[in-house]
Amino acid sequence: MTAGSRWRRMALGAAFFLGAIFLALPPAVSFAASPVEPSVPVEIGRFFQAGHYDQAVEALHAAIEKTPQDAALYYWLGRS
Repeated sequence: MTAGSRWRRMALGAAFFLGAIFLALPPAVSFAASPVEPSVPVEIGRFFQAGHYDQAVEALHAAIEKTPQDAALYYWLGRS
């Protein structure tokens, strides 16, 4: 057996070993995971559930005037 063929055999064995370990480990990130929606204020949530999106938009604009730093309000405004 030559040194080159011995090297190839060792490299192939190492590749199979590392491949088996990679396949045996659980994934670090689940691709099926859904993003978490920010919470919506209760009153505005009721408008959404009832399908009253115009009222939800008005309530969201009023809430944004009070707390313009609340990113969740902008998220829900975009959803409506």
